Amino acid sequence: ALAGNSQEIVAVAQEDGLLAGFACAQVKRSFCYESPPVEVTELFVSPAYRRRGLGLALLAFLESHCAGVFGAGEFTLLTGRSNFPAQGLYQKAGYAPTDELMMEKEI
Repeated sequence: ALAGNSQEIVAVAQEDGLLAGFACAQVKRSFCYESPPVEVTELFVSPAYRRRGLGLALLAFLESHCAGVFGAGEFTLLTGRSNFPAQGLYQKAGYAPTDELMMEKEI
């Protein structure tokens, strides 16, 4: 699936030869934006590897890679209102809540 999608970036973290976590981002290329914004769509660290800085390292890699390769300067993400551990991680990485309202529709 990744081979045909040049807008999705996947980063993985390994420890002791095992998959410890991963993060995914979507580059939003459009004529509407001078530089493409990036949405971090997934971030997961296995429970056994949490609180070791892997989540922050995965985010930092995505940000650096997308800024260097695509010229991205704006990064967004969504998380659950009650997912306080994730919110703390994102705030530690420099993300801040916004006043935007997400709306969705299922078809």
